Amino acid sequence: MIELVQTLRTNGYTLGILSNKSHELVVQIVEQCLPSECFIEVRGVGPDTPHKPDPTGVREVLRILEAKPERSLFVGDSAVDIKTALAVGAVSVGVSWGFRPVAELEDAGAAFIIDKPHEIHNIIASIDDAYERRR
Repeated sequence: MIELVQTLRTNGYTLGILSNKSHELVVQIVEQCLPSECFIEVRGVGPDTPHKPDPTGVREVLRILEAKPERSLFVGDSAVDIKTALAVGAVSVGVSWGFRPVAELEDAGAAFIIDKPHEIHNIIASIDDAYERRR
């Protein structure tokens, strides 16, 4: 995961994190486990950020990232994450190695389900290609 995050950032993609954990805990986890300098915004639940699937938090993160929802991946491991992505029009990506079974991600309507982090590159390429064809 660290290699993926670093590669995406090096290639110019803007990255953010939104979690249902408390904001303080999310910041601590990112600082200890991930290259925090790769993320423009790290956000957990707080007074202005309700729990997902409420779209308020992801809308704010996308605003800070200056990202269009339809050109953004929202990656997660639960139906709540998929519902959050769908609520804002982002591309929903479920991960098979996470908190919930793959069937839950499928039932929630995940656009993609990946088994390994590097598979995100293929999704990005397909979204970029589709965007260029529409232009």
